[in-house]
Amino acid sequence: MKLILLVVILLLGACKHAVSAAPLLQTLPGPEQQYADGIEDMPLYPGFYSSDDESVSYDTSAGRIISLNYFHSNASAKDVRNYYELTLPQLGWQKQQYQLYTRDGESLRITVLQQQQGVRLKMRLGPV
Repeated sequence: MKLILLVVILLLGACKHAVSAAPLLQTLPGPEQQYADGIEDMPLYPGFYSSDDESVSYDTSAGRIISLNYFHSNASAKDVRNYYELTLPQLGWQKQQYQLYTRDGESLRITVLQQQQGVRLKMRLGPV
């Protein structure tokens, strides 16, 4: 009986650790991951869709400039911010200040806005 109780306790402890690691596992892009238009390795938080009427992309002699807008009706702004704070460094982006990152001569500003209808995500990529 003591052996069965010990096994149950160990299994419950393992489940607790698996559940607590779930948010970290969600930050890693998977095979069904959606990516930002024009930024080939920039994962989108699950469930966001493009607001194409406000998105712009063009190349200049100094480098590419991309402005993207996405919307999600059920997301939490805090969860979206945490997602990018955990994900971007894994992709080589270095945090310079709040929601501003740099990598390979480019800067990326991520703006997450909680609105009455949901969460708006703005990505601005340009030369440093």
